[in-house]
Amino acid sequence: RYIHELIKGIIDAGDTPVVFSTKKLLIKQKGAEYRVIPQKTHRIIWEQVQLPRAIAEGNLDLYHATANYGAPLLSKVPVILTVHDLIPLTYKGYFSNSQFPFISRWLYILNVKMSIFKSRKTICTTNSVISDVKRNFDLNKKKLELIPMAADKEFLENKASTDKNILKRYGIISEFMLNFG
Repeated sequence: RYIHELIKGIIDAGDTPVVFSTKKLLIKQKGAEYRVIPQKTHRIIWEQVQLPRAIAEGNLDLYHATANYGAPLLSKVPVILTVHDLIPLTYKGYFSNSQFPFISRWLYILNVKMSIFKSRKTICTTNSVISDVKRNFDLNKKKLELIPMAADKEFLENKASTDKNILKRYGIISEFMLNFG
């Protein structure tokens, strides 16, 4: 949803977003360009070798890494990073099911740290995430930017078409919010 809204915003601003993926996407938006770069080896090779080549060939102005890390270090194009959370660092048992917990944790930290280092700006979606980033990484605080996520206007409009029978079946008699987060 985050990427969908970013694409929509870029199109609304009059620019053409280029979306890179490892396979053909089923959902596409008019006005965006989609490029498939098949992942031939490990994710890190795709991210750090194949992706920077595609960015260079595409003559892009900016690359936005949208999922906590993923900034291509060898790319000359400026990078923006979005950090949604640092759950792997804040939840103590996160790596316990890994075959090599210490190495998995270390690689995660390295990925995030290098992406923050490479980025011109690091967008955090909550003040809590900003606190987690500051606590876990030594960085220039001016790189951090709070941009909270928000629902699209279509989700804020009152939907008169709500099925009254469904509400009755579940005993919902007043306003409600359904959250899958």
